[in-house]
Amino acid sequence: MKRILSLLFLAIAINLPVSLFALTGEEAIAMLEAASFAHSENNARREVNAEIKDKALAYPAMLPIERNFTLKYKKTQTAWNKRKNLQDLQETAINNNATIREAYIYEEALSHKSGSLYQRTLFHFLFRWNFVHNLISDSTEKHQNRFELFDRYLHELTKLNAQDRRKKVMIDTKYDNFITQGILDTVANIKQFDKAKNDIINHPDFETKIVPALNFWVTNETFANPTEHRNLLVEAFGQEAYTRWQTEHPELLTTNKMLGIITLQLATTVLSPQPTERLTRYQHIFADIFSQDLPAELLKTEASSIKNLRAFHKKYLADIAKAEKKAAKAK
Repeated sequence: MKRILSLLFLAIAINLPVSLFALTGEEAIAMLEAASFAHSENNARREVNAEIKDKALAYPAMLPIERNFTLKYKKTQTAWNKRKNLQDLQETAINNNATIREAYIYEEALSHKSGSLYQRTLFHFLFRWNFVHNLISDSTEKHQNRFELFDRYLHELTKLNAQDRRKKVMIDTKYDNFITQGILDTVANIKQFDKAKNDIINHPDFETKIVPALNFWVTNETFANPTEHRNLLVEAFGQEAYTRWQTEHPELLTTNKMLGIITLQLATTVLSPQPTERLTRYQHIFADIFSQDLPAELLKTEASSIKNLRAFHKKYLADIAKAEKKAAKAK
């Protein structure tokens, strides 16, 4: 299905006017630096007044770029949210003496594959809020992997009858009804819980693709391949521009920001006139299992972003010329 969508977007890109993609590195640099400056000025005003009207922004001409991104870059925004969630999951793993691999297994099994609402929120309360401490009575075990300890705790509960089980869990959770019910629901469905864990672990892509992607997303600043990304930008815009942007326009260098994504698209457009080549470049930068949807989206959205960026830059230059003309008359 993903390959079909990529081919569909490729066909659309092939039929777009060539003039739309006739872009030099110098033109792209000028547009991107202007957009970065304008976006920064707009955000500065928003920080002062969160309810600021569009017309009161320093550069309202940036709005079509922002709205287009919000509307059309859904998979990119999903990737941003996923990265944030995985970073939180990594922190949870560390706090519970485990790896992100183990945290991922238990979060998936409890939060996404469980039946009841109580079970689906259990991971959050037990491990993100560290409530699991209350279930571990032996202090020497507090330094062990708490996901494994919780798993052992659940299986020990299966040995008790329903009445004794509820009584023990109520005491262990200090009579927290919500968490108690989540634990009891999980114990009642322990076979399904164990199966969910095993299904995750035994998935053919788990060890070879999912685990490497988990580690990559939480140990790197962005989810883009850093070497491929940097090489692309330097090839398209030159080392001088890249170095300047590191201090003056850092948002152009990260795929965690709107303008960073658009910068990537412009770099690809500058270097590769053919859509097949551009798609391949995107695939080299976003190659792991979590970001494999992005290349097709970036190819699909190139035209609208370039069109809006050009319109903004035209207005930006016109405003500068108008201001200079006005200043000259005042002398």
